[in-house]
Amino acid sequence: LVEGYCLAGDLEKASDSFRKMVEKVEASSTGYALELLVSTYCRKNRAADSYKFVTEMIDGKDLQPWHSTYKILIGMLLAQGGFKEALDVLPLMKKQGYPPFLEPFIEYLSKCGSPDDAIAFSKAMTVKRYPSTSVFLQLFEAYFKVGRHNEAQDFLAKSPRYIRNHADVLNMFCSVKSGEK
Repeated sequence: LVEGYCLAGDLEKASDSFRKMVEKVEASSTGYALELLVSTYCRKNRAADSYKFVTEMIDGKDLQPWHSTYKILIGMLLAQGGFKEALDVLPLMKKQGYPPFLEPFIEYLSKCGSPDDAIAFSKAMTVKRYPSTSVFLQLFEAYFKVGRHNEAQDFLAKSPRYIRNHADVLNMFCSVKSGEK
């Protein structure tokens, strides 16, 4: 039923059918239907509604989406302007033991994210403290690749001291500066 309603474009009936399915069958056997529903919401430019539905199912029904479902959701949230919601998906992934999905965040941040967005992303990636230096290096490199040197500099200024003083980070900024002259 969920698949049929998704194909027909009736997301309300598809969502209701999914809720009924979760009540009747074991939550672990609903992965395909949930991914189909998420994909359909996202294709209809309703990624934010998809996010709300997924969080409702995780919180209320203890549902565990597939890793690929999270990837679809994050990618479409970022594409449809839902940066904060996409950040909120990261802890859900971590809770299930999935690795964070970095690529769409790095692409988004390099093209249109602010240094404050980059800091929020780096904080959302980890529970204890900031993520590894490699994540910061990837972000700096992405900023430089698209020519957003000022944003990279502002992000560096807001980064933790161990990042600002890291040899690889300093070398990257020095090589970019010497390349600009």
